Amino acid sequence: MAMVIDDPDLCYQAAATRDARFDGRFVMGVTSTGIYCRPSCPAVLPKRANVRFYVGAAAARAEGFRACLRCYPDASPGSPDWNVRADLAARAVRAIADGEVDRAGVAGFGSLRQFNDSMRAAFGRTPTELRTRRARSAAGGSVGARTVGGPDIGADMDVGADIDASFGETIELRLAVRQPFDGADVLAFLARRAVLRAVAEAVADGHLDLTPGADRETVRAELLALPGIGPWTAAYVLMRGFGSPDEFLPGDAAVRNAARALGLPHASSALATHADAWRPWRPWRSYALHRLWRYQP
Repeated sequence: MAMVIDDPDLCYQAAATRDARFDGRFVMGVTSTGIYCRPSCPAVLPKRANVRFYVGAAAARAEGFRACLRCYPDASPGSPDWNVRADLAARAVRAIADGEVDRAGVAGFGSLRQFNDSMRAAFGRTPTELRTRRARSAAGGSVGARTVGGPDIGADMDVGADIDASFGETIELRLAVRQPFDGADVLAFLARRAVLRAVAEAVADGHLDLTPGADRETVRAELLALPGIGPWTAAYVLMRGFGSPDEFLPGDAAVRNAARALGLPHASSALATHADAWRPWRPWRSYALHRLWRYQP
């Protein structure tokens, strides 16, 4: 059996996607560092000229390369080191279910009471009170934003996650600013912060499961249910976070520009139809997306 891969360019394209499904098929040795890695290694992809591809870890070691300490390419499939993230999450869940938090307390605190006291000192409320307020927020509320001495710049925009006010009430956000004032940009900034907080809260209270074993379509539905998250963001999270091989972003500006340069349909709807209908792209549209991103006329 050959020690070196016959088609290194194809392997380099696979490594550029960081698709974990290629792990175990080959390893890549980086001549500039003397390290060999899995295809899914999170480190910066080295230059093509500095990479060699081998059929396995033993072949790379025979050439003098040493194992990467970020991706553990010499680990056995199914071992804890083969999927560190999944193993860590699984052990944490098992420990919590086994009552470890009740016995040992929260990390850094001697007891749950001490943790609650610290939360109250920092946020004015215990975790239970914060969860209760979060549940009440489902009733919704509107926020009118108005500059002092200026025009109304965005009534009924939901930025309540950034404002300490009673949920379910309408409040007025008064911003003391100097003219000229870009109110729309300020509210867009507040809205982005609200989206990030909504995602964090959804993960914290169990409404959004981002663990490695979560069902992708369930994650997509849970993300789309959050305010401010659309199909582009949901697809990007699935592709980058879960390694989904069949995501496509037809509305992305760089993708549309590359499609235009290649003579493909470049309007969002037409490009989406093309990606859906053309058989060679499915179920590998994430790879087509990366090629379009990297395309340089």
